[in-house]
Amino acid sequence: MKSTNFHLVLVLFASFLFFGIGLSDLCQKGTKLIEGNYYCQAVKAVRYKNVGHSGSYEEIISMSGDGSCGTSTKHFNGKLSPFDEELSLHIRGPALVKQVAVYVPGRSDRKSEKRVGHGHMHSHLKAANNANNANHNAFVKKDKVIATIDGQVVSWENNWFGPSADSSSTTLPTTFVTSDKTTFVGVTNEVTESTTICPASQTGGVSATKIDDKPDSAVPKPTTPSIADDLTDNKDTSKLKNSYKRIGYYEASSQTVEKLVFLGNFGGQGSGVFDNHYGASLAYANSNGTGGFPTSQILADTLIPSRNEVIITTDKKCNNNDCGFVRPGAVAYHGFDGADKIFLIEIGMPSDGQTGAEGDQPAVWMLNTKIPRTMQYGRCSCWPSCGELDIAEALSVGSHYMKSTVHAHASGGDSDYFNRPLQGTATIITIMGKDEIFIGVVSNMKFPEKLTSHDLDAMIDEDATSVSDFTIA
Repeated sequence: MKSTNFHLVLVLFASFLFFGIGLSDLCQKGTKLIEGNYYCQAVKAVRYKNVGHSGSYEEIISMSGDGSCGTSTKHFNGKLSPFDEELSLHIRGPALVKQVAVYVPGRSDRKSEKRVGHGHMHSHLKAANNANNANHNAFVKKDKVIATIDGQVVSWENNWFGPSADSSSTTLPTTFVTSDKTTFVGVTNEVTESTTICPASQTGGVSATKIDDKPDSAVPKPTTPSIADDLTDNKDTSKLKNSYKRIGYYEASSQTVEKLVFLGNFGGQGSGVFDNHYGASLAYANSNGTGGFPTSQILADTLIPSRNEVIITTDKKCNNNDCGFVRPGAVAYHGFDGADKIFLIEIGMPSDGQTGAEGDQPAVWMLNTKIPRTMQYGRCSCWPSCGELDIAEALSVGSHYMKSTVHAHASGGDSDYFNRPLQGTATIITIMGKDEIFIGVVSNMKFPEKLTSHDLDAMIDEDATSVSDFTIA
């Protein structure tokens, strides 16, 4: 690390919090409770530490015609596990996606493709679609989330599971009181189960440190570490130590795509498959991101509407079982693999005025690609233990606050938030390496063919005075 003094400040800060000395974190500056979710302060970046753990998940190895699934226990152990496995990138509208780039350590090896996508959409049978929606909601997603609320660390069981076609489901406020008589308000979902918020003493001692978002004149900008130096430490690739190559790229206005494919859970609409047991499989997305298509299309320079989701993977198709088990008939491609990877996304999230289930609720997130390749919304899935990273997600209709959460064998969610880019676009950078995930909002730019440690340091320096650090328990 470049700055020993900066590191020492963080260590001392964490020590003061641990021993109860009254230093303020951002949640102590004030909180907002909106539809059962706590929001603390706006930040430019969130850094998740201690992300990787040893653990296991139940990997799907078969999907039978009667709707039953076979599983096998998959063990993992690594500094970023399970996020060092293949990941797919997911974007839910309303969203204007202007650029996407993916980087891994190494030399740039550009091979571009430029073509014009077509916007024809194949319709889906209404009855099949309704059955798919019903199947979609048949599984209850459970996950333990840990967060800092009003200066206390609390945990609860997260029962939310993706899009829902049933807009009649409601959430009811539930009041919980901690051991020191502090009252919190949680949410009880009538369709699933109660969410429980526990006292800090029962959370396993998770620590969270914050750097206040004071103006540059009040807080000196620290010297940041050389991220690429930290992430690449292989003697055989020493010449590439400070270089990240671009392995995938999309630019909307020129309709340029390099080594990326746009998919969606649109099985039965021109490609992929659909049945009443498993719903819709992965299929090629049409150019508007609103339905399926028989062949691969380039995402148009257009608004992805509310409730619609586009999935981005590499253009390397699964073949000869090299992706593990894939649902028969699904359109399946490899995800973005490796323990060191960087994602740049230029995106706008204007309000489209939609209400109801997932109306006007944009999101950007990543999944272990094994999830969509079997059943993204349902019981035949390795979720959550095999990994989901919510990069920036609106949790209520029309919300201007975008939160992040790590779902895996060990989970956690920061209560500080990003401001939603309602006007124009913002560039979100996600850096995965060692045992950390850094998510930050940086200046818009043309995404280069390679990134160096100097480039990354400059991006992170932009956010240095407004970073929220969160340690996964």
